[in-house]
Amino acid sequence: MKPKEIRGVPKHEKGGFHDTESTAKTSAKLVDAKFEILKQRFLDVNSWKENSAVGASEFKLFSKNGQPANRRPEIGDKIRINIPGPGGIQTDSYDWVDVIDYRETKNADEGTFSIVMTCRPAHPPRQENEENIAHFYGEDATSTFMITKGKDYVMASVHGRNEKPNTKKAGWLDAVRNFFIGSGGILGAGKAQWKLLTEGLISGLEDADK
Repeated sequence: MKPKEIRGVPKHEKGGFHDTESTAKTSAKLVDAKFEILKQRFLDVNSWKENSAVGASEFKLFSKNGQPANRRPEIGDKIRINIPGPGGIQTDSYDWVDVIDYRETKNADEGTFSIVMTCRPAHPPRQENEENIAHFYGEDATSTFMITKGKDYVMASVHGRNEKPNTKKAGWLDAVRNFFIGSGGILGAGKAQWKLLTEGLISGLEDADK
């Protein structure tokens, strides 16, 4: 299996990858309204856990300077992730990513419209000068979060690229933790977490007669 080539998703070069997608079929008449609901959920990062099933990770949006943010994400923001299981020793049990890209794209050939946000492992706020990255994946990894509207469906997806455990830019205790969690993610455990998110985002959006 090869990673999908998707507009806005970074190219995969090494390590693990995944394409996790959840789709809700709907009528062309209702698709705009359903996508608006999905868009509101997607842009409210702080509520992702609430929209997901039990056992999902928690996400909190912060400004670049480390201030909690209750708005749609922007390039330069940080997202704090609290995954189930052991957290990092040096970062108060949290993993962090930077929002490095945010865009809206149309594909005229396929008749789709997408909102795309790409994140990369990062330092916690106000610690950018430190060497260690607060994430179980290395600095080359990316996670691209996407919602898409088609002619008769809406879709939420997460696309991981270049996923390798962060064993170099971490303290030695965190390096051990990152190896096991990162390796588990590459083997499929991480995709299960993303599936909880994508399924949660589209929950209730499928037409009753579909």
